[in-house]
Amino acid sequence: MRCFSELIVGYIYRDLCLPSNENTNFFERLDAENFKLAVNRPILDKLHAIRINGNNAAHKST
Repeated sequence: MRCFSELIVGYIYRDLCLPSNENTNFFERLDAENFKLAVNRPILDKLHAIRINGNNAAHKST
């Protein structure tokens, strides 16, 4: 789900011609003012939730 969300955000950036550096991480893309203005808050909140859960899953110690 995390990878899919990153792809969707990339498509949004491309389709809306939002400025982005290729080294920008997922959080920085979600936190960019241009992106926050283009995406409704409930969607942005869900993308952040996916990001956080993805981070937890990837970095969970066993």
